[in-house]
Formats: sequence, C-alpha cells, structure tokens
Amino acid sequence: MIKNYFKIAWRNLTRNKTFASLNIFGLTIGIAVCVLIGIWLQKELSYDNFHPNGKQIFRIANTFKSESESFSQAGSGCALGAQLPKQLPSIQSACRVFTETFKVKTGNDQFIESNAIIVDSNFFKFFGFRLKKGQPTNVLAMADHLVLSEKLAVKYFGNADNAIGRTVLIDNEYPMMVAGICENSPMNSHIQFDMVVPFAHLRRIATEKWKFDIDNAWSGGWPFTYVQVADPSKWEQAEKQVNSVVAHFSEKEWKENKMTYSYFFQPIHDIHLKSHLRYDAANNGSLARVKIFTIIGIIVLLLACINYVNLTTAGAIRRAKETSVRKVVGATKVLLVRQFFTETFLVSAIAVLLGVLTVKLLLPVFSQWLGQSYSFDFSQTNLLIISAFILFISVTAGVYPAFILSSFKPAISLKGNFSLSNRGNFIRKSLVLFQFTIGIALIASLIIITQQMQFIKNKSLGFNGKAVVEVKFFGEDAVKSIYIECKQTCTKRSGRLR
Repeated sequence: MIKNYFKIAWRNLTRNKTFASLNIFGLTIGIAVCVLIGIWLQKELSYDNFHPNGKQIFRIANTFKSESESFSQAGSGCALGAQLPKQLPSIQSACRVFTETFKVKTGNDQFIESNAIIVDSNFFKFFGFRLKKGQPTNVLAMADHLVLSEKLAVKYFGNADNAIGRTVLIDNEYPMMVAGICENSPMNSHIQFDMVVPFAHLRRIATEKWKFDIDNAWSGGWPFTYVQVADPSKWEQAEKQVNSVVAHFSEKEWKENKMTYSYFFQPIHDIHLKSHLRYDAANNGSLARVKIFTIIGIIVLLLACINYVNLTTAGAIRRAKETSVRKVVGATKVLLVRQFFTETFLVSAIAVLLGVLTVKLLLPVFSQWLGQSYSFDFSQTNLLIISAFILFISVTAGVYPAFILSSFKPAISLKGNFSLSNRGNFIRKSLVLFQFTIGIALIASLIIITQQMQFIKNKSLGFNGKAVVEVKFFGEDAVKSIYIECKQTCTKRSGRLR
C-alpha cells in the first residue's frame, strides 16, 4: 500500500513539473535559510560546553561602587583565586586567567603576540582545553615554562614536534622553555589564546619589580577568576560566602578609598550570551540576537510551508475530479488523507535534501562572511535533525491541503461545479495575507538596517581617518627615543615659525 502511495505521488509530481518545481523550490529556499540560521545558532549555544566539570565552573565578576562612579566588570582581585579555596570549603578550586601581550623572540625573529594569557598552574586540569604534548600537572609548574598552541608552534618552529624543549625570549629579558603544546583554542570558547604563560612568571615580576605580594591583592578587577563549586545547586550560598570573605579582608582598604565591591557568580555556560560587562571577553555574543534569529528562522520556514499550502489549495480544482473518482470506486477519506500526506512527504524530502545540498555549497561563503568556521556533517545528530525537518514540514504543510483535497463531494465535483467553501476561502486568503505581511515586514526591516549601516559607514567622524595612524610600540625604548627626538624637532621648528 505504501509503495503504491509513493508511485502515485511520484506520478503526480512528474506530470505537473511546473507546479512541483515551484513547490520544491519554495520549500528548498526556506529550508536552506533555516538550516544556515540553525548552524549559526548551534555554535552560539554551544559555547563553553566542552569543559568536563562545566556545571561546577563559575566566573566571579563584581560591581564596583565609589563616590564618582559605579559599574560592573568581568575581572576581580588577584587574591580571590589564590585565597578563596583556602577560606571556603564550598570552593573546590580556582583558576585565574590574565589576558596579556608579549614580545616574543625566536632566533633572529621577533613577534608581538597579543593573544596570550597568564594562568594558574592548574589551568589544563581545571578547564577542558587539550594538550597535544606535555602533562597537565607539570607543563606550567615552573616560572620559566610556557605552552604554545599548535598554530604558534608551527609559526615559530615549523611543527609541534620541534617545539618541545625549545627556548623563546619574552619581553627581551625572560627566556622561557616550551614545555607543552595544546590544541588551538576552540572557536566556541570565550577564552581564546595562542600562548599560555604560568602565573609563577607574573608573581616573580610582581615580587622583584613591583615589590608587592600579588596573591594578597583583594581589590581591583584584573584577572578573570573562575571557581569550581563543590555543590552547583548551592552556588548562591557560595556567592554570599565569597562576599563575606572578601569584605572581611578588604574592609580597611574600602573605607580608606570610599569604595565597595559586590561579587556575583556567572555560570561559565552563560558567559558568551548573557554577560556584557566592562573588560569582558571580546568574542561575546548576544542572547537577544539569538532569539531574533531563532524567530526569523521559524518565520521563514513557516512562510515556505504556507507558500506550499497556498499553491496546493490553489490547484485543488485540478485534483477535484481525481479525488471524486477515487471516492466513487471505494476510497475512504482516511486513505485519501494518507495519499496526500505521502505526496507532501515526498516533496518535503526532496526539498530538504536540496536545501541541505544548498547549505553545503553556501557554507564556505557563509563562513567567510561571518569570519568564523562553520560546518555541517552528516553525523547521527544531524541526520536526526534532517529527519525531523522532513516530518515537521510534511505535517505543517500537509495537514490543511490533505483534508481540503479529501473533502470533495463526488456528486458536485464530477458535474464541474467545484468551489471551495466560504471557510476554506477565508483560511486561504488569511494565509496569503499573513505570507505577504511577514514578507513585506522582513524586506522593510532589511532595507532599514541596510540604510542605517550605510549611514554609520558614511557619517563624518570629524576627522580624516585615512590621515590618522595608530602605532603600538609595546614599551620599546628605541621607539620612545625616536618619538622624543621627533617631538623635540617639531617643537624647535614651531618656535622658529613664531
């Protein structure tokens, strides 16, 4: 019986090629747009989901208040990461992450690495970042050790195997040995890095040059401080305990400077979409944007389904006599509904497969446009998603046409007096109205956004941007001396002009 349904469905599609092509093309475009949005959403929602103990990991952020200002920031005092595990049983462990820029010299080559981090020695045990070479327990144990990403190892030494044990010079005075190689940081991580330097190196600089114990600096907002809470369900209690401990050690300093800090926990899974603090991660996204594009994807898919419904019901008169003859020879309404559902299922399956093929062809352009790498493989999960798409579209687009086409009265239809009921006409007109309204709204929104972007792009900034040069010299003495010399020369020349 099912085989017969598919034979009849295929015969109807091949006999009405124009009608079938329009239906399939409309669904294909809608599915392709929806899948592309889905791929983007999948990555946005997957941020920081690869850490083994992710449910236990929270970042400690704070709200700073003084007499003149108040703001919330992602960083916290250096002492929190060092002292909280000692002070509170509810905090199992902590790890601090400092973003930093280093001048790195390898042989005769010198590089500026702005994507570097300074971290506690437990970094590779605390998070889910993977080491290709080296042990998580000892790669950052020494002040003169560091870890390079695969990308940086290839850049400096040709390949990862040649990098282990080699020495690089950072900031022109600290020789550091490459003790480990890690995988490039995943794109779906708010922590991005190419070089990992141990906190022991920073502690050495603080002790020797700055003359203070960095592990007892409670105030400020320098590193990102992450903690593992023993019981994630009681994180709010741990948050209160952290505030009490920090207030106890910082009370004197706060009173002297007339300031306060209020600390709050952020689940690591929420940071990418729900955190917009001062000094936050540069690659953070937006939950509002995710919601907007989710709605757009659903609307586009519904518009494609409505387009299918409208085209099918508009051509209902062509199927009226066929359906009536089937009823005369004994076909029941249930059998007819099954037949029309099979046709919709076949069209949906073809459209989904063509939509997925279109997505595969467009993904390189899509990735280049957004500046990130996106992929769509035929994994078990994605195959289930494709199957769900086919079923969803079959049901959504097939219910109304199936019941309309199976409800014709043979006595009337065979006489050629076919017409849709007032209710049927109302539904079809409503669907067309909805389709055009949403389409116009989307096009108008696109035009307005495009005009706004053009306005921002062409608006005068009050200066000639092409004549302004930004020079980052990272404290180089040679650059400083040249700057001073140029400044003195300009001063002398301006004096002569007077």
